[in-house]
Amino acid sequence: MTEEILTEILDEFYKMAEIPRPSGHEAKISEYLADRLSKLGCNITRDNNNNIIADKTPQGNEMNGATPKIALQGHMDMVAVAAPHVKNFDPAADPITPVRDGEWLKADGTSLGADNGMGVATAICLIKHANVPLRLIVTTDEERGMSGARELSPEALKGVEYLINCDSENFDEIVVSSAGGADITIEGKAKTCAPAIDTAWRLKIEHLLGGHSGEMIHLGRANALREIALLLGQTAAEQRTELARLTGGNAKNVIAPAASAVFTAANAELLQKAVADFAADFAEKYPAEKPKITLEKAPLPQKVITNTNDIISAICLCPNGVMAINEDGSVLTSSNIGKAEIDAEAEKLFLDVFARSSNPAKIREFRQVGLMLAALCGGELKFAASPAWNGAADNVLIKLLQQEIEKAGGKPPVVRHIHAGLECGFFAAKNPALTIASIGITTQDIHSPKERVYLPSAVGAYKALYNVIDKLSKLS
Repeated sequence: MTEEILTEILDEFYKMAEIPRPSGHEAKISEYLADRLSKLGCNITRDNNNNIIADKTPQGNEMNGATPKIALQGHMDMVAVAAPHVKNFDPAADPITPVRDGEWLKADGTSLGADNGMGVATAICLIKHANVPLRLIVTTDEERGMSGARELSPEALKGVEYLINCDSENFDEIVVSSAGGADITIEGKAKTCAPAIDTAWRLKIEHLLGGHSGEMIHLGRANALREIALLLGQTAAEQRTELARLTGGNAKNVIAPAASAVFTAANAELLQKAVADFAADFAEKYPAEKPKITLEKAPLPQKVITNTNDIISAICLCPNGVMAINEDGSVLTSSNIGKAEIDAEAEKLFLDVFARSSNPAKIREFRQVGLMLAALCGGELKFAASPAWNGAADNVLIKLLQQEIEKAGGKPPVVRHIHAGLECGFFAAKNPALTIASIGITTQDIHSPKERVYLPSAVGAYKALYNVIDKLSKLS
């Protein structure tokens, strides 16, 4: 029975992995899911944001048009990134290749998309086999800005009593609250001029650990974008430099594992000494990191950024890392410099920062931070906030999940808050009467090419959810 369940879950996941589905490119996966769930006997609603609402009413459980009182929820998009050795990977065009490694599943050189593909695959199997009315909501754009959940019609939640989000990362945990988010995007046309210095350099910082900017921010890992800005700032303090290009990071919610810069500087000796001093300081600050730092001559660019020092200063001064902790030692507020593309040739200015907090006032404060950063860079601010979710830890849904997860996994689950974003905050705001919990399948190193999922936990999640759904359906 266990192997049969796992085979079904993996079959669903493998089909999803064949369809490229980075945030903002969900049309094809949405079409596939609508067709797949329709073939399983679901009534399908597909909205203008490509969100899917699928209702399954087994024979003998006809509801005469009433809404199922139990809903499962996940998101269809993924963070699609490749390892440095994988060349020409196109997240919007290339499929993911899963690789079975004993009890673990990973991908061949890229992120796996188990976040949240395995949760959605498990939910599809539950839709297939559950003998009670059940709703499945699959949203878009969770990893980029949660616009799918933000724009989901309240009608999709009207009449639903219990919602189980399947997007957490550990099977032995039940999440009852999560942090809110502040998406700070600075864009504009870079101001440029011809270079005044005739020697150009290419600097790279690569192979950092990276990781999820919420659940792993407390580990104090280096952010390549901030580190390269610090090195460029140190260089500019000793001699004139002109920035031509600075790029790095994979996504706003990923600690940047690599960054590169092209710039001009006349004094090679001073520059090489600055790089050597930086490398020594880096090793002292981050002993667990094993970076590759390279400096080489580069072709002289035709254009450079006129306000180089302002842009470098903005990145250096941008909030990054843990900023406040709760009394219990958990993270309250953090920020991550996720992605940058500053290019004189293309006259492009782009900086993406993502902050998190369970304190709504802190989220609002980040808007002012974004305005000041935008003014310093010479760009325009785009700001979007997502609400924190502060659920209850003592209700019938939590109690049933505790019982069934312990039965399936062999130990009592921990009920906890996470310093990561879940869509539950939007759902709670749209239907305050909802009882919500979040569980998941044990997944490591999400949003990175090291991502892998522990397969026995998928079976455990399926069994636990099947029994919880059955028991909830019998409550009056």
